[in-house]
Amino acid sequence: MQTEEIKINAPDGFTLTATGYLPPLPKAVVIIHSATAVPQRFYAAFAKYLVSNNIAAFTYDYRGTGQSGPARLPAGFADSYWAWGTHDADAVARYVVSRFQGLPLAALGHSIGGVVLGFSPTITAYNAIITYGAQTAYYKDWSPHIQPWLYAAWHGLLPLASQVFGYVPGRLVGKGATDVSKGVMRDWHRRRLYPDAEVRLKNSGIATTFHDYNGPLLCLGTTDDPIATPKALRRLHAYFSATNVEERILVPATYNLKSIGHFGLLRKSIGGAAWPELNHWLQEKLLIKP
Repeated sequence: MQTEEIKINAPDGFTLTATGYLPPLPKAVVIIHSATAVPQRFYAAFAKYLVSNNIAAFTYDYRGTGQSGPARLPAGFADSYWAWGTHDADAVARYVVSRFQGLPLAALGHSIGGVVLGFSPTITAYNAIITYGAQTAYYKDWSPHIQPWLYAAWHGLLPLASQVFGYVPGRLVGKGATDVSKGVMRDWHRRRLYPDAEVRLKNSGIATTFHDYNGPLLCLGTTDDPIATPKALRRLHAYFSATNVEERILVPATYNLKSIGHFGLLRKSIGGAAWPELNHWLQEKLLIKP
């Protein structure tokens, strides 16, 4: 396996840092779109697993985060979820399509990574999409037992921190998290007000591309994810109106696990037992021959 660090210029001139995980003779390519505040290195184990199945994988950090940002975000860094999709996700897809012409291309969107795909002009370049825990973060979709304290954190503590520091320090988000810009935190905070996120976006003059995608789409959730509940998953995936969404809600006990949650599926120590299912789906939908 060959690993490359790559600099990719977004359409507005911002430079992103991506990592390519490359088998000698790739038969397909997968781009992994991260969750909010999750650095690209979190996905390295899954990327390497894909390589072991002759699939090249690319991870990257959104602007202002991880390796695509400074050691500490400057106060008021201009950023948004819209820019992550329209500029960043789009730039990485264009790079991969140009470099691997003729190879089938898939996306894995984790949490907000499944949302930013719907802002990307290149969503139709994908031959298959997998989402995991992807939802709009509308608080009424969360499990009742988590709603009060998560609402207090996401719509109280973190927005306040963004006002105090000019950004949200990653240490307040969680262990290993990247800093979150004030602009992204603003988007995050606004989502509580709108059951239909797409209507809000359109009212703000932001075009979406969810409806343009008509290829295979596998929507993954887990029975123990209090954020990406089935209701939350369906709220987002209803926007993919041109395709039939295949929904799978994974049960931890099926894999002899106590928990999978919102992140575990992409950790080798937890979700590795389910990875062959994802590989099989990709191989089938991308028409990869042994």
